[in-house]
Amino acid sequence: MTINNKIWYDLVHTKFGDEYLILYLRRQRTYRKWFKVLTLLFSASGIFSAFQLAQIPTIISCALIGLVQLATSIENFIIHSEDDLDNLSKLRMLYYERLIRLEELYHSYLNDKILDQEASEEFFNLRKSGKDIEEMDNKLNVRKFNKLTKIADITTNNYLKTYYYE
Repeated sequence: MTINNKIWYDLVHTKFGDEYLILYLRRQRTYRKWFKVLTLLFSASGIFSAFQLAQIPTIISCALIGLVQLATSIENFIIHSEDDLDNLSKLRMLYYERLIRLEELYHSYLNDKILDQEASEEFFNLRKSGKDIEEMDNKLNVRKFNKLTKIADITTNNYLKTYYYE
């Protein structure tokens, strides 16, 4: 495999990772927002219905309050915490910075500004610097969702068609 192909495949992989993280982060922030809203809504409705004199609404409100408290207790197991979301944002920026460096390298190589040897050295230095990305990715346990994967794939292909084939 030529260095040109290696740079290209790494560039495509990095762009896909960046696009996927954008979508994943958006989804996780939406989940977190709705979780907070629903928790607040059920807590408030449970407290208001507890003041009613009938026993059935009181039992229901106690059950709702109990479920809300349980959900709040295990919240970080259900959705990402704010710290995790901040780390996901940092991971996304690492992907973005790597993408910029790969695009610069690919452009320089295609336009004969650098030779094979220099391109190889810079490429493998970039690969070594990817350790931070891999460590953070493993730590955050970013799940793969088929729908997000398909959308990220389409977005990546559109980006590549726009910037490299037209």
